[in-house]
Amino acid sequence: MLPYMFVTAGVGLAAIFMQRRFILPFWAIAFVVLVLFVGLRHHVGMDWNNYLGMIYRVSGGGLLEAREYAEPSYAFLLWVSAWLGLGIYGPNFVVALILMAGLFRYARSTPSPWIALLAAMPFLVVVTGMSANRQAAAIGILLWAMAGWQRHPIWWRAFLIGLAATFHASAIVFLILVLADLKIQRGVKIAGVALFAMATVYYLTLTDKFDYYDQVYGSGQAEITQSSGAIFHVMINGAPALLYFLMPRYRSVLLPNDAHRHMAVAAVVLIALAFFTSAAAGRASLYLFPVSMHIFAAMPLVLRGTGARFAYTVGCAAFFTGVLAFWLLASNTGFSYLPYENVFTVDPALLQLCC
Repeated sequence: MLPYMFVTAGVGLAAIFMQRRFILPFWAIAFVVLVLFVGLRHHVGMDWNNYLGMIYRVSGGGLLEAREYAEPSYAFLLWVSAWLGLGIYGPNFVVALILMAGLFRYARSTPSPWIALLAAMPFLVVVTGMSANRQAAAIGILLWAMAGWQRHPIWWRAFLIGLAATFHASAIVFLILVLADLKIQRGVKIAGVALFAMATVYYLTLTDKFDYYDQVYGSGQAEITQSSGAIFHVMINGAPALLYFLMPRYRSVLLPNDAHRHMAVAAVVLIALAFFTSAAAGRASLYLFPVSMHIFAAMPLVLRGTGARFAYTVGCAAFFTGVLAFWLLASNTGFSYLPYENVFTVDPALLQLCC
């Protein structure tokens, strides 16, 4: 467990001692460390064997056959990695690059980049980034889009969301944010959202994803797919969202635009849904990290006095490091992350490169 603590504590220390200034070389070092830490993991994460099975199946056929096992972009990564003999380490590394590129760009757009990065460490970087490859890549692209949401034209936002959906089909739902930003009458906008919802269900059905998601996250939930910790997962974004709504005086500081505010509403709704469809709520909440990252990063602007801001940052470092330690030790999937191993520390003969 120590490697996780060292990496997270390192981000926490940077948040504490570089609170009022941004030093690019340290930011670049953190990026490289996290890419290598996440992207070159060995036999870490609950989905390790699932993705290993995917690449073995893909290695026996062509690119079109690879599409049977994953969304287009991730299938392409699997097929290329199998062809190059890189095993699952190839897709893992590329996904880590995508996730960290979006994460660091988004964090840099917040008032306190190191605190924003720290807020993402337990559940986005470690839990998701080191297990749910396809969704991690989609989240990275969406974070990149959210970082410049107001500056991007509508067609560019839609393109990035579509690109994210080529890694995980569920990301297509975020086109609702594009529709919500259109300058049209409310009635037309509501009708557009309804039509989009129907089109999304049709798309997922057409690509055989609807039945899969329903079985794993919806009506087909059994004991193995129920997420007993989902309420804690959704609260990572839901609690800051509730705080946002309870502080009307500071809303313009805590979240920067309407897209973030729509996500905050979704984060609150997911708290209630977690009691009925836990796995789906837990997975959906992973897309809402811009809410918690920005709110945690903006809180120093609300606090008065250097001492209060320093105490807040120290508290954040202790809290998020503690959350990660608690999850690794107490969750029902934490065992799959322990011990942490990396390709640099493993005997080359043990690497699963053969396809």
